[in-house]
Amino acid sequence: MKFKKYIREAYSTRNLLSHINPDLISQKHLKAGDRKKLNTQIQKILKPTYFKDIPLDKIFDALEKNGLVPIQEDNTYWSGLLLGGSDKTEMVNFNLGWKNESVKKNGMNVYMAVPNAVLTMTYYKMGSGKYEVIGYVS
Repeated sequence: MKFKKYIREAYSTRNLLSHINPDLISQKHLKAGDRKKLNTQIQKILKPTYFKDIPLDKIFDALEKNGLVPIQEDNTYWSGLLLGGSDKTEMVNFNLGWKNESVKKNGMNVYMAVPNAVLTMTYYKMGSGKYEVIGYVS
């Protein structure tokens, strides 16, 4: 029982935000209906399941159309590379910020983190060279 509780806590949104300054976590939560609508849009993007490249741009566009942006540890817009996936399935959690809740710091937009939502993606590069991609906002 204790192990199962630990697993739930380890993957909870709260723990994913533990490295973010509490002053940069929004009081506004993502509503269940908005999450469902967004996940429907993401599933339409990922419907083929197999891709030549991971369709991050399309997924990030869907987030932005719904008032969200992917953010990194300093609450700026996410920029980076997805590595691996050839030998094992990779899982990535992207913290999300409110697109319209940002301030300028050192010339960069710093977004308020959404306290109850993350974009979770898994991907695996198959022998054919195509990626199997699964994603959703939890």
